[in-house]
Amino acid sequence: MKNKSLKSIISAVILTVMVGALAGCSSSTSTDSGDTTTKVGITGSITGSITASGSTALQPLAEEAAKSFQDKNTEATVTVQGGGSGTGLKDAAAGNVQIGNSDVFAEEKLPKDQAALLVDHKVCVVGFAAVVNDKVTVTNLTKEQLMV
Repeated sequence: MKNKSLKSIISAVILTVMVGALAGCSSSTSTDSGDTTTKVGITGSITGSITASGSTALQPLAEEAAKSFQDKNTEATVTVQGGGSGTGLKDAAAGNVQIGNSDVFAEEKLPKDQAALLVDHKVCVVGFAAVVNDKVTVTNLTKEQLMV
């Protein structure tokens, strides 16, 4: 039950971010990548297309959010691609995609000047726990070493 509600919450957050991204393009716009346009008509329906690339860890979440968004906005197309966090950040910085999915900060993958062009939107937090077999004796592992 917890897994289903967590999935619902995460999907809602991603959907909100994607709706925000599309709503931010409320008038007809075009990017350097060519024919990508987004329009919001008088009726409030969203049309056009948007592309996200990047983190394969976030890809299933982004794909589910895209599907949910497209179910409600049948004239809109959301394309989600993988490739890794670095790819998503580079694609977004170059203007090749509208959303660069990443599970690392831009400053970790891009030069400072390119990273400064991007805006981070936290859509989820990845938690982790160190689990060891109690028969294995580890006596010199620090919290700081786990966080690196």
